Amino acid sequence: MPRSRISREIIRRGIPLIVSCDTNPPPRMTEKIASAFSSRLVVPEETLKLSEKTKLTKRFSEEKLFRNMHERDALASAIFAYKKIRPLIRKIDSSLKSRNIPEEKRTVVYTKVLLGKESIDRAIRAAEQCI
Repeated sequence: MPRSRISREIIRRGIPLIVSCDTNPPPRMTEKIASAFSSRLVVPEETLKLSEKTKLTKRFSEEKLFRNMHERDALASAIFAYKKIRPLIRKIDSSLKSRNIPEEKRTVVYTKVLLGKESIDRAIRAAEQCI
């Protein structure tokens, strides 16, 4: 599928903060997509083995939420990326909760921190100053 079509399909669903893959090194197309959206690219230290992909996607296979190995690999990649950034998300959640940041300002904080543009504290201070 051409990159332009992939980009259109992604945009239809929103703008990604994170792009992931199950291989290391990542495919050039994946790098280009992440770059085009200024997204954070999450890549495993080593290419995920079939056993790892199967373990990551087990509960979804039982629910028949993917139809083929390509969909399974994409799902495994997404789950891997989520698990990798989950500690940071929890830290952001905790900081937002303790500082009573309103819902409408939280997206800005998540975006800046997950993209590595600012620390949690700086992103929260910037959000607090926004009207």
